Amino acid sequence: MNALNSNSGAPCRLWRLSTIILFLIVLLASLAPVQAAAQLAGGEDTASLETQRDALFQQMLRDPANLDLTFKYADVAARLGDYEAAVSALERMLLFNPDLPRVQLELGVLYFRMGSYSLARDYLDRAAAANPPPDVRSRLDQYIAEIEKGESRHRLTGYFFSGVQYQTNANVAGSSVILSPIGPVLLNNQFTKQASGSIFGSGSVLYSYDLETQSRDTLDVTGATYLNHYFNSW
Repeated sequence: MNALNSNSGAPCRLWRLSTIILFLIVLLASLAPVQAAAQLAGGEDTASLETQRDALFQQMLRDPANLDLTFKYADVAARLGDYEAAVSALERMLLFNPDLPRVQLELGVLYFRMGSYSLARDYLDRAAAANPPPDVRSRLDQYIAEIEKGESRHRLTGYFFSGVQYQTNANVAGSSVILSPIGPVLLNNQFTKQASGSIFGSGSVLYSYDLETQSRDTLDVTGATYLNHYFNSW
């Protein structure tokens, strides 16, 4: 009798599995054109920026004292991820005029993105000492705070995740009535379909201490926890 009950539920489970697979296929197929369009748009933007960079470079060669051209070239180079070219152009601007807080700010930002925190801090401090306008000052404070955080020997990170789940047939039961040689038999409640749910949560914390070695060794202490509470609706 159990075998017959199990076999009767197999087509239902197979149909559910087929439905899930079909849904995933349709979802992936609908996302593919969007992803392809985004990649195409990104490629077109890159090509346009590269064209602008090459044109600005030629203009700089003809007019090296034009600081506006140099700043535009550095901006385009930075947007392309060519930080070295952008840094070279901005540092050349300071040779013509060393009192340019905005240029010093951009140099500090570029060195920050390249991970050279000491050089970044030097340029940011020089820009801050020049009494920059409020918008420049705001960015200076933001990056200086990030550098101080990055240079700290202590780092604490973590995450927390929680959720709720509910099942209308937690014990995967079939009909409450089965057929037997003596006729229909009504099963007890514990053998029939039952609903159930749970609340769960998990979290992890990582403390890292920088040993300040050349190989950037750290001492890590981690902890994790998982909580789960089940409840039944019957």
